[in-house]
Amino acid sequence: NWFEKKSDGVVHNNMIFVGRPWNIYIEGDSFPDGRIRYEVGVDLLARYESEYWSSLGQGRVPIFVTRARIVDGKMEDQELSYVPPHEVIYRVFVKNNAIAGAYRLLRKNRP
Repeated sequence: NWFEKKSDGVVHNNMIFVGRPWNIYIEGDSFPDGRIRYEVGVDLLARYESEYWSSLGQGRVPIFVTRARIVDGKMEDQELSYVPPHEVIYRVFVKNNAIAGAYRLLRKNRP
């Protein structure tokens, strides 16, 4: 688990659970008022476990997003929404793609 505590009280968590046959990631935010929002999916590169690799998002296949409130240590009013197929395709092949990322970086740094 890597986390960042922000000045507004929000805690951003990035967790990896290495297992068989799949490695799972959970990434999202816990808010000071007890609300949470986390994305859960399969991490195909979790064996290269490091904060650097995890923050890149490469190899991640999102499955669902959950929102809830934590009250007395229990989740209440939980909502679960699956990531639409077109968003999964975009994230895997464009947004988190290593080649696309290198291309965007080169364009950004080009004079």
